[in-house]
Amino acid sequence: MKLEACPSQVHMRVCPYGAFLELRKRHGSELYRSVDVLHFMVPHFGLRHGSEAREHTTVVTSINHVESASSIACEPDSDMIMTLCDQQRDEICKLGVSPEKISIVRVAVDSDQFSPARTADRVKIRNSLGFDQQDFVVGFCAMRTSDSSDRKGVGMLQRAMTLAIESIPNVAFLIVGPGWDDVTRATSRMGAKVVHIPYTELHQELADLYRAMDSFWVTATIEGGPMPLLEAMACGVVPVSTRVGIGAEILRDRENCLLVDFDDFQGTVDATATLQQNSQFRDRLAKCGRDTVLQSCTWEQSMNAAEEMYKKAFHQASVCGKRDGIHSSKRRMRELNWDHISLRWIRQCDDLEFARQLRSNGVHIAARMHEWNAISAIPLSYNSFKAAYSLLRYSRSVSCFFSAGFRLRQFAKNYLS
Repeated sequence: MKLEACPSQVHMRVCPYGAFLELRKRHGSELYRSVDVLHFMVPHFGLRHGSEAREHTTVVTSINHVESASSIACEPDSDMIMTLCDQQRDEICKLGVSPEKISIVRVAVDSDQFSPARTADRVKIRNSLGFDQQDFVVGFCAMRTSDSSDRKGVGMLQRAMTLAIESIPNVAFLIVGPGWDDVTRATSRMGAKVVHIPYTELHQELADLYRAMDSFWVTATIEGGPMPLLEAMACGVVPVSTRVGIGAEILRDRENCLLVDFDDFQGTVDATATLQQNSQFRDRLAKCGRDTVLQSCTWEQSMNAAEEMYKKAFHQASVCGKRDGIHSSKRRMRELNWDHISLRWIRQCDDLEFARQLRSNGVHIAARMHEWNAISAIPLSYNSFKAAYSLLRYSRSVSCFFSAGFRLRQFAKNYLS
């Protein structure tokens, strides 16, 4: 990130971790000195690189949720800690971090993209997913791999689903996110209708999934967001939620949601039955829920908070005499020569890293799409060569087979001759 000479301007460059490692290898400490603020969005990245980076630039590290004391291990090597809500700020402070070192930047929702559907459109969406109009669709959205320390409340989720099947007529479930195959199979064996969408990339597709829901469950015990809660509320879906994350700040029981205690699966099912039985009450909560998101979770609010956080971090580091000024940073950034080839290469790294994450979650088809994006980019690299080889081995598409083969031939011609 660059802080321009005009203090009201912040210019960002988002860099995937794989590209960051390669740039660090190419440029060494010059990479750190070329930016005014380096923000590690994941705590363990800050733990790995914060100490060396902080010798040359201002370091901000995100800690989105606290599970134990190890969650804040990156704090000593950071000038500023970013978190997402008051609840997590308080947890960080309990572990001995000064409140002055913590900034809250709340997540935001694109309320135009995530909005309620018209009745006719909602019917089409539900039909396309296999839901009947009499079905009461309960939604849940998360990655199973994010369930460290059982923070997603999976046990509560499964018990609530079992009880709901027994006590709520026509209840159905829509689970979004990878890793829930076992829950889906178990629910199906109990005779309930359940649709599992492991992955969707487009916001429009994700918004349509929320629009198919009648209620949205949050069973988590530790969260920074959760982001799906806000997206569902923006789409006019009433949450049945624990008091967790940003929900502890913006959710008001029986005004824009129904709140339940941690591990209260009976209360979750009772609240869901109430929503099914009283459509007018549900509609009122849905409208208030969207209004809450429009007032409290806008991109303007989030961007302003982020800009103030970066300026505060930079100012504190400058007062300590550790930085040598904005103008020299701007000059060094130009010296790194961020031409269009370099930016394409960074995008290639991003696609390969995202593909690796998708494969680790069992989402292989989408992973191949991102690998294809990477091998179609320039310049060709060793990693994209490996992706092309993988695609060539496993591709069932004739056109993709020959395209991957062509890229491998290019690699051989340019690099192996």
